[in-house]
Amino acid sequence: MWGWSYGLIVSIVAVTPNSSATKFDAQADRVERLIVQLGHPEPVMRELAEAELRLLGDVTFDALNEAQAHTDIEIATRSHYLLRNIHIDWTREDDPPEVRTLLERYSKSNPVSRRSLVRQLVGLQDGQGVEPACRVIRFDPWEHVSRETAIELLYLPPPFEWQNFTQRDAILATLSPSRRPAARWITTHLKSLADPRSTLDDWQRITEEEAARRKEAPEDASSQILAMLTYHYAAICGTAGENERAEKIASRALDLTGDNAFLHYSIADSLKKNGLIAWAAEEYQRAIDAGPPSDPIRIFCQYFLSEMHHDQGQELEAAQVLEVLVDSLEDKSVQRVLQTRSFTSPASLRARLHYFQAMHYAQQNNARKVLAELDEAARDDPADADVLIALYQLSSEESARRRRVSSLIKSAASVFSQQIVENPESPTPYNQYAWLVGNSEGDYDQAIEYSHRSLELRPDAAGYLDTLAHCYFAKGDVASAVKYQEKAVRLEPYSGQIRRKLTLFQETLKASSSENFESGPAPAVPNLKAIQEALP
Repeated sequence: MWGWSYGLIVSIVAVTPNSSATKFDAQADRVERLIVQLGHPEPVMRELAEAELRLLGDVTFDALNEAQAHTDIEIATRSHYLLRNIHIDWTREDDPPEVRTLLERYSKSNPVSRRSLVRQLVGLQDGQGVEPACRVIRFDPWEHVSRETAIELLYLPPPFEWQNFTQRDAILATLSPSRRPAARWITTHLKSLADPRSTLDDWQRITEEEAARRKEAPEDASSQILAMLTYHYAAICGTAGENERAEKIASRALDLTGDNAFLHYSIADSLKKNGLIAWAAEEYQRAIDAGPPSDPIRIFCQYFLSEMHHDQGQELEAAQVLEVLVDSLEDKSVQRVLQTRSFTSPASLRARLHYFQAMHYAQQNNARKVLAELDEAARDDPADADVLIALYQLSSEESARRRRVSSLIKSAASVFSQQIVENPESPTPYNQYAWLVGNSEGDYDQAIEYSHRSLELRPDAAGYLDTLAHCYFAKGDVASAVKYQEKAVRLEPYSGQIRRKLTLFQETLKASSSENFESGPAPAVPNLKAIQEALP
């Protein structure tokens, strides 16, 4: 009776996530013995063990976490109860305000809400939330939350750079004492930064263990987590110069999510943001192959894959992917998806296809086919800014073609201006106006103003910074163009178009002191001069 009363009145101690490794080592044996005692045949002995485990606090976490799978149901049940009743002090005095706010909400949330909060945490500027996210990996009682958080960290997109991150020691202090798989993923990743080749065997073991875990406890180790880990292993092989091995491992990763179109789409998005473009393309294509023509995921992937190919200068591939979607537009169910999702219109998709085909012919210096495809695109969608910009830059100043294009540009700019009036809090029409005018003709000052406004509404959008840089370039302020384009590259270093334009702006800045320098819009079409000369 005394033991039971003692167990009831023992208060739950707060866990501090930065306890030292020495503390864990010193208490480890004692913790293991107490966990075994949770299954003692005498109730009083079980209650005494439970009470002392409560008092020990954070040093019990890993052992209790593992004991949930104990074959003795009494030990497993009591360990589960103790683990979920440990109070975690998630915040620290030196945490930034944004981190404290998110972690305070985190402590009161269920596992589903915690996923969203983790994404917000790891997305904070300058990596402020990275070490706090490691506390989640270390101490969240739900194993799948720990694993998902680790994947979020492994696939943090730019501008975050692990190589330049200054809090590696803090991460190791938080994670090194942990026996959790997800903690080992991050500490192994830190070792990979210094010497990727030395960790290849570690990553092989990690992926093999996770594959085994997925069979034993699929609620903790999903196929998506395993696929993302496997791709990371492949990327480390590539960094180590093991390219053939990397491709074989990536091929295995592609098969891990079967015909689940959504998972392929989600994985493709993460791979693309981290510059793993070829593997992202395969994931997009697998999602496309998995669904019927009217599947929204299939339609999104067709669009995103075509745009990704275009960004990388793969114009023929972009056209081929989009052509399949355009061919399906006769299906009314496809049209309904486009309409209900407010995604895009059939006319805009057809115009985009003609634009990609024009860019493909531009790479071949086939001037007449370039012009024919662009004219078709303009007929389908006379407000497609890219089409109008290309037509503008392919026409000489006094030509009838330039006059026709100038009229279309004014009409499209008017459409965007009206959209701004109707929806002043949407950044899209501001950016559309600025992109069109900044790459052709019109009020460059207005374009710059609208571009800045789009960035106020959507800060640090690389595409919008790219627009602003083009506007400054057209105005003749090449130094500002370089400044904003450099920022765009930091945010999306794997964008082919953004990087190509930065090179152009930098080269122009070097030459801007020349007497022959003339300001004006940057060329939008490759091989522009040769194409212009071939046109009538």
